[in-house]
Amino acid sequence: MTPEQLNESLARSRSWGSRDATLISAIGQVLVDEIEKACRPLRERIERLEKQAEQHRYVGVWATGKYHQGNMCTFDGSIFHCNVAETTQRPGTGPDWTLAIKRGQNGRDGKDGADMRRQPTAPRA
Repeated sequence: MTPEQLNESLARSRSWGSRDATLISAIGQVLVDEIEKACRPLRERIERLEKQAEQHRYVGVWATGKYHQGNMCTFDGSIFHCNVAETTQRPGTGPDWTLAIKRGQNGRDGKDGADMRRQPTAPRA
């Protein structure tokens, strides 16, 4: 119920005197104002976090261009996290990026790909 709806309801009520209705309306408005004041920092924090979440995402394979704090990209088989507000620096060449996931080792080549076929790990019944 909004403060306006509360005021209308109180004004129509015959059980309340006009002084009582005015007092209750004033108390209601004070409560609404205090709740709004208490919630304002939370709303601002949620807004900041939502903006940050837009930046914290995987942006694909690194290419020349601008990257922003929270962006993650693949470079030379590894995944890097951008640490600064904005950078054009290549990952792995300075403090603007942090290695998040290191590239794995290459597997052995099988003869004509025979060793590369997927094999079941347990016999099927």
